[in-house]
Amino acid sequence: MTPSLSEKIQRIAAALLPDFSHVTLAELKGSSPAFLLAGLLPVISAPCVILTPDTDTADEFFRELRVYADRPEGVFRFPAWETSPFEQSSPHPDVSGERLRALAALQEGRARAVVAPAFALMQRVIPRCLLGEHSQYLVAGEEVQRDRLLRKLVDLGYSMVPLVEDRGTASVRGGIVDIFPPDLQAPVRIEFFGDLIESIRSFDPVTQRSLHPLDELVILPSREIILSEEVIRDFSPRLKDRSDQLGIPATRRRDLVEQLQNAICPPGIEYLQPLIHPGLETLFQYAGAGAVLVEIDPLAVLEAEECFREEVLEAEQRAAESHSLVCAADDLFLATEQFREMKRAYRRIGVPRLELVEEADAALLLRFAGEDNSDLKLALSPDSEGVLRPLVERVVEWLGAHIRVSVVCHQWSQVQRLQELLGHYGVPLSVSEGRFCETHHDSSSV
Repeated sequence: MTPSLSEKIQRIAAALLPDFSHVTLAELKGSSPAFLLAGLLPVISAPCVILTPDTDTADEFFRELRVYADRPEGVFRFPAWETSPFEQSSPHPDVSGERLRALAALQEGRARAVVAPAFALMQRVIPRCLLGEHSQYLVAGEEVQRDRLLRKLVDLGYSMVPLVEDRGTASVRGGIVDIFPPDLQAPVRIEFFGDLIESIRSFDPVTQRSLHPLDELVILPSREIILSEEVIRDFSPRLKDRSDQLGIPATRRRDLVEQLQNAICPPGIEYLQPLIHPGLETLFQYAGAGAVLVEIDPLAVLEAEECFREEVLEAEQRAAESHSLVCAADDLFLATEQFREMKRAYRRIGVPRLELVEEADAALLLRFAGEDNSDLKLALSPDSEGVLRPLVERVVEWLGAHIRVSVVCHQWSQVQRLQELLGHYGVPLSVSEGRFCETHHDSSSV
C-alpha cells in the first residue's frame, strides 16, 4: 500500500531528529516542494531556513509556501541587497525592512520558515544583541518618555520630515508622533497625552486617515546599521585604522564621521557595517542550532555560492583600485567554504532537480511520483478557438482519476471570471473562501 502524505511527513520528521541528519526528497515537481514543506512545518519544533539559488526562485517559493501553510504569518522572506557589493548606494528601505522583519521574527520565535537566496545568507548581519537592545516596544495605555523616544528614533536612523510618506521617516506635531517603520505596510500614528500613549493607529500616508488601532508596536531600526552617539564614537578609531590601511586621507574619514554625527547617512554606508558593528553574525545564528536547512536545487545553490564569491572579490579589487573607503570583504561576506561548513552543522533537507550519486549519503531518501502541468502552457493558444479546451480536458481526466483539482485565485473578480470561462464547458466548480490547508485533507499519496 502506498504511504499517505502524513505518513511520509512523519518519516521525514523522524529522520531529522538526530543532529547533522540529511534527508533527500527526490522527483518533486512544480510547487510540490512547498506543499510538502508546509505539511512538515507543524511537526518540527525548529524553524526552517529555505535556501534557493537565486532571488526569483526564492520569491516564487515564498509565495507558494504562504499559499499552502496553515500559518502564513510565520513564513518570511529574507531578500538580498539589490545593490552590487561595495557599490556607493544603499539598499532600498523596503528590502532592509523585510530583512529586519525576518531577523526580528527569528529572534522572537515567531518565524517558522525563512526563504532566502544563497547570496543573502552569505552576508553577515547585525548582531542579535544590538537588534534586540535598540528596537523600541510601545504599548497603548502605558507611559514612555516622549522626548527620549524622539531621540531614539534619530539613533535608529529615522529621518525627521514634515509629512510621513516613506519608510524610515518620522514626524512630530505636538502630541502626535508619526512613524513609518521599514517592516510595516503602513505608517503608524502615536498619540501622546504628556508621556502617556493614548492610542496607536496605522494610517494611510496619502489621505492621512486612520486605519486600524494597534495594541502594541515594535519599532525596528530604519536600516541595518544603528548610529547612536556611542556607536559613532566607537566607530571613529576603527575607521581611522581602516583608512590608514587603505591610504585614505584623513579629511575623507573626518568628513564621513561629521556626516554621521549630523544624522546624514551617505549612500553605501551599509558596506562599512563591520566597522560600525564589530562581531556581525549570520542568519543561521538567529535561527538557532536546532534549525532545519532546506536546499532547493543544491547543485544550483553551490554554483550560485561560487559566482557570488567571485563577484565579491572582484568588487573588492575594484574598490581598492578606485581608492574607495570599504571594509574587508571577509568581514562582511562569508567565504564559500565558511558558508558550506556552516550549512553542514545543521539538519538538512535537499530537494534536488537532478538526483546524483552523492545524494545516497542521506539518512533518508524519498522519491515522489508526480507531474507538473507546464505542458499546458504550450497547449493553450490564444489564437485558437476553444482556448481553454486543453485545460478542460486535463481537468476532466484528473477528476476521472479521483484527483482533487484546485485553482488558486487572489481576488474575487478572478473567481468570477474563471467561473464564466469554465462554465461554458460544463466543468463542475465549487468555490471556497478558506485557506488551502483548511479545504484540503490528506486523502492520497503525493
